[in-house]
Amino acid sequence: MRRVWLALAGILLAGPVTAQDEEPLEPEKAFAFNARATAADHIEARWEIASGYYMYRDKIHFEINASGASLGSVQLPPGKEKHDEFFGDISIFQKELVVSLPIERIAGGNAATPLTVELVARSQGCNEPLGVCYPPLTQTRTLQLAAFEGQAGPAAGQPAGKIQKITALRDLLNQPAAGGAGPENEFLEPDKAFALTYEVLDGSRVRLQVDIAEGYYLYRDKFKLESRSGSVRVAPIRMPAGKKKHDEFFGDVEVYYSRVAFEVPLLRAAIEATDLSLAVEYQGCADAGICYPPIKKTLELKLPAAVAVSTAADAIPAGPKSGLQVEADQGLFWALLGAFGVGLLLTFTPCVLPMIPILSGIIVGQGPQVSRLRGGILSAVYVLGTAITYMAVGIFAGYTGEQLQAYVQNIWAIGFFVLVLVALALSMFGFFEIQMPSAIQSRLQERSQGLKGGTFVGVLVMGMVSAL
Repeated sequence: MRRVWLALAGILLAGPVTAQDEEPLEPEKAFAFNARATAADHIEARWEIASGYYMYRDKIHFEINASGASLGSVQLPPGKEKHDEFFGDISIFQKELVVSLPIERIAGGNAATPLTVELVARSQGCNEPLGVCYPPLTQTRTLQLAAFEGQAGPAAGQPAGKIQKITALRDLLNQPAAGGAGPENEFLEPDKAFALTYEVLDGSRVRLQVDIAEGYYLYRDKFKLESRSGSVRVAPIRMPAGKKKHDEFFGDVEVYYSRVAFEVPLLRAAIEATDLSLAVEYQGCADAGICYPPIKKTLELKLPAAVAVSTAADAIPAGPKSGLQVEADQGLFWALLGAFGVGLLLTFTPCVLPMIPILSGIIVGQGPQVSRLRGGILSAVYVLGTAITYMAVGIFAGYTGEQLQAYVQNIWAIGFFVLVLVALALSMFGFFEIQMPSAIQSRLQERSQGLKGGTFVGVLVMGMVSAL
């Protein structure tokens, strides 16, 4: 079943950036609606439809709310024929739509005075380039109709009872059948289809729950939570298992029906009561074939005092150490121990092999009288130099956050690395020789000779350069 997607995120998951990667316009901007009274018994409704958007002809409906008036027969202009994969052969409007609405003054009303009416227009439209469709849209305008001049009103000369019967019959025919849904109720509003509630359990836990209407579902992997408070972070969340579903666009996914509830663990930097601004994002669809754009909400929560600060290794640095931070220190110890163990395992990788002759040359260069103790100290100083270089790179990577890998995960960076590797491969096959300019080689040789002699500073610098 083909879906009429509302969300840009998820339709175009990858690929070069194009004009279609932009997010769809807000409904009020895509289908700008206005209305004006053109006569005492006529209203002109007008839509300015943005470029690349269109409106369904059979989804346009009007009604008025006024005492003493009713809406006459509305004739929509012919639209452009279009074959829609979901709705079949339909008529649409593009660029602009103007509709003339006749207003009938009910007999007994005071037609000699201006009349205030509320016009309600219901419609539905789509963005054609993106394949993005919107839920039914309701737009209202309050207008004032001028008084009739020189007559008691359009009902003069006609029996009031006849007009009232005709009006009542028309209103009855316009009502939806019992238990059914009118055009405006084909799909629920996002907040009704997915009702979000929350509860603060304690200083380190918040419970979220989404009640899902019948015939609707939520994607499990579309939930995103982010703290916008500097003293609180969101820890990894264990989402409940969902129902397996094959999605035409996302493939095999897990979805939630009826209801989903889960706890959000929080990492605290201090135990004092604080405010939390929690950003929540989720996305869902209707089984009938329409999907909503990602729903984004910001919850303003008041967290009570916590029992202790966070114990996770990535907790936020807190103030002066206290007894409540013993467990946090233990977590840091195990994290450092694990990093040290992984570092030892990395010494057995081929990348370390070029450093063995360099370090051996440093130790052998001390002459036959070098002791084991001095050789070991020189080795430690050399390794310390390489560690300083890696530490500097690690600090830089830490400050860039998650963006570091994003910098090189693009076609330009990957293409550059590919070209460098191809050039090096051709050089190894003898097509050409790559070497540093002789002037730079001479300068480096002079400097390296100055570092020889087994001084600790020289060995430290050589370790730092070797890591590069």
